[in-house]
Amino acid sequence: MKFILVSSLLALAAATPIEHAKRAGGAFDSTYQVGSITSSQVVAAAPGSSSCATASFADECHDAGKATPLLNDAFKQYKQTTLGEVAALLGLMALESGDFQFNVNHYPGRPGQGTKAMLMFNFIHDYAVDAGMKAQVAEIAGSDQVDSMSDDKKNKIRALVTTDKYTFAAAPWFLSKKCTPEVQKGVKEGGFKGFQTYMQDCVGTGALSASDDRGKKWCAAVKAVKPDSMSMPSECA
Repeated sequence: MKFILVSSLLALAAATPIEHAKRAGGAFDSTYQVGSITSSQVVAAAPGSSSCATASFADECHDAGKATPLLNDAFKQYKQTTLGEVAALLGLMALESGDFQFNVNHYPGRPGQGTKAMLMFNFIHDYAVDAGMKAQVAEIAGSDQVDSMSDDKKNKIRALVTTDKYTFAAAPWFLSKKCTPEVQKGVKEGGFKGFQTYMQDCVGTGALSASDDRGKKWCAAVKAVKPDSMSMPSECA
């Protein structure tokens, strides 16, 4: 009995500093596993998703209540569960879709561009094919090539992937299929620098800093998703 009691006390003593460390906070870690996100976290990252009452295109708008389970399903589908991945994808989609208000490029109205990630049409085409709609794409396209397709055909193909199931999974698909393994690793492990490389080298947005709109959205997503005990990245200070 004495041995069991002493062992229990030693285990408790060993655990206590760790618990204190958790309460005191810790350094930012983009590899942290966030699990499922909540609708309140989505609103914190994308304030415009609190309501669709004033949405310009109500049929395209998803408030946080509708968006959250679709986001979680998409992250799970493509196995993107770290803080770095979730923040990067959540921030990107929030920016591109006006906090999940749009599925289609209305300004300036580029044919074929859409989803919550606002993929350009060449990627929309690849996404639809990769998502199992090759026959539907071929039927719409006929003999036309991607770069010579009519606007009407582009928009019809886009419509295949702007349904709830596919529109939220477009950004996770793009990261997993169109970005290099090095970029994917950077998003998962590299903090803001990993996000920068993702934007610059894969999404193709050009140079950016944490004070740019995309950087601000990333910081907002990190703040919304990270544990309260974890410090913010230094770039977001």
